[in-house]
Amino acid sequence: MKFACSCGHVIVDQTDFLPYKAYLIADQDWEDHCEAFEAAWESRRMLDRTCYQCGQCGRLWIDDVDGQLQSFMPESPAGHRILGSSLGKAWRSPMVGRWTDNPYGGGPRGTLWCHGAPGFERDFDDWRELERAYHALLSQLIHQGLVRSAFLSKNGETLHQWSFEKTPNPAEGSTSGSWWRRWWKSRQR
Repeated sequence: MKFACSCGHVIVDQTDFLPYKAYLIADQDWEDHCEAFEAAWESRRMLDRTCYQCGQCGRLWIDDVDGQLQSFMPESPAGHRILGSSLGKAWRSPMVGRWTDNPYGGGPRGTLWCHGAPGFERDFDDWRELERAYHALLSQLIHQGLVRSAFLSKNGETLHQWSFEKTPNPAEGSTSGSWWRRWWKSRQR
């Protein structure tokens, strides 16, 4: 989905983990939502409405009960960025590194991005440079606790994959070690 805000800014919804998108559930639907969440994921989608916030003017766009976007303007500039995660800067972001030998339309051969590293999106023309940058950024974000998952692919083949797992509780009988050790071990192979 893509639409223009009243101010002229274009709002794009073509990926996941958008900091300017959220879902609204009416209080009247909350109990039904909780039951639907436990029963079947698909039925939950009937109860929520999509919300967007313009990154330029702060205007909120909310699907009404008929699925039409309605806009609301904040009273002050402090109303910007209200749809982001309640964790704020501590939100764990996915990280993606991709390489292709044959880019489309003269685009970059490699890209690396992560919302957890504000403003981090880089293009690469050298595979080794992309691979080094991927592992360095992943290590940094793991230490900062700002990454939820990561993958590095080359020509459609996933070469490295990592996902956050809370450290198992030894009292529960698990001895698999910390997520940091598992990531480091996977990198040494």
